[in-house]
Amino acid sequence: FGLSDRPDPPSGLRGGRPEEARSGFAKIDPRDVEPRLAPYVALARATVHLGGDVLLATGDFDLAALMAPGTLIEEVALRRLMVIGAEQGDKERFLRSANLYARRYMASPFAGQFAAAFTAGLAEAMAIEDLPRAAAVMDGTEPAERDALYLAAAGRLALDGKLDAVKEMARLYFLVPVEPRSAPAQRMTLYQHVAELKLGDIDAAA
Repeated sequence: FGLSDRPDPPSGLRGGRPEEARSGFAKIDPRDVEPRLAPYVALARATVHLGGDVLLATGDFDLAALMAPGTLIEEVALRRLMVIGAEQGDKERFLRSANLYARRYMASPFAGQFAAAFTAGLAEAMAIEDLPRAAAVMDGTEPAERDALYLAAAGRLALDGKLDAVKEMARLYFLVPVEPRSAPAQRMTLYQHVAELKLGDIDAAA
């Protein structure tokens, strides 16, 4: 394909008109364009459809990830799919996307965005019985990354007042041997004790 054979981006994408952009992208199938451009088209089409058809956006993020494994495109797609899973209450998608990201991209400069989205999604979408599966995602990372994810998750759950979930998060954290005098372990112990004290106060008041 030469330059003249490449599909022009929909005019609405350039002009900040999302409805027009969605209409334009509806005419473009990423599988029909030049292979090296196809993942970019799938990612762009998924992005413009986020504000309209979430199901179509999800399919295009899946396609972008499949077309460009090991690239920034896959990384972005996995983060978006994880967020969609949390927002839609799709725990399987949330956990699957998070697991793939955690095993491939924790060294990325954008891993902080993943951590923030993961802990927010965990607090919003995961019931207490789901936490061991979320823990498996965190347990697959390097020790320092694991510490950061567990502590961020426990902190978010504490802010949301989900004290039983904080206790469960602490229990899961200490299933893997850690140095008890380390700063992360002491901080997790503090979360655990605060949750236990507050739950005790609630029981006493009842």
